[in-house]
Amino acid sequence: MNALVSRVIQIIYDSTGANLKRTYALSIGGTLITDGLWGLLIVDNEPEVWGSLYDHEVTITLTDWFMKSGKEITDWFMDHRNPGMKTPFPHSILINGQGYYPCRYAQLQGIPCKQKSRAPTVIEVPFGSIVRLRILSSSSSRNSILSIDNHTLRCIETDGVDTELGDPVDLVRVNLGTRYSFLVNMNAEGAGVGSEFFIRAGMVMALNDLNQTIRPNINPFTEEDVVPRTQLAILRFVNFINAKIARSVRDEKMSIPTLFVF
Repeated sequence: MNALVSRVIQIIYDSTGANLKRTYALSIGGTLITDGLWGLLIVDNEPEVWGSLYDHEVTITLTDWFMKSGKEITDWFMDHRNPGMKTPFPHSILINGQGYYPCRYAQLQGIPCKQKSRAPTVIEVPFGSIVRLRILSSSSSRNSILSIDNHTLRCIETDGVDTELGDPVDLVRVNLGTRYSFLVNMNAEGAGVGSEFFIRAGMVMALNDLNQTIRPNINPFTEEDVVPRTQLAILRFVNFINAKIARSVRDEKMSIPTLFVF
């Protein structure tokens, strides 16, 4: 999808007396947050408030994906035939830019689709380390519930502001446009180098998502067997000595067949 960026923005940071640990996702305007390209800008404090508590860091982005343009979605949402302001239903949730959707249902909506296998996002982290997990939601419609199998998360930052060290929790709700940092101890019981765990991002449903009687959603197929409510990635433990930094990779040896790849 294409988006017109009409101007360049220059940002100058004054570090005197400011809390600079922030993660930014910048959108210039219009429907760029849905249609356009974007990236992450991380500005750290010096010294780090919680820097002594973790060994590495990795970033996970959560996005809802539509196979419609931002203008089409906005026009549908603002239409007078949508009096209850029914929210558009995404075709998929993406973790670090990857998700899937069945080709058969894309073709029923007149969307060209080529069926292929999907290599899931794999987050490699050193076994036995403590990792700062930065989470950013760039979604435009849906909140998410994030969890990692057999691991807990301790919050240390929300929306660029350092917090007190939070209690360990099994899952967290990540709302639209929010940013968090969590400490995760990579030492699950019985695990070792090569162990793998699911990272789960579950879609938070709206009350009227499944009600198609008033007006069909812009995505007419909202059934769970069509749009998975939970998107999966893989957390993999690697040798601490051989891993200088936690990283996100695409593992072509692992695949989920017969899925439409984004």
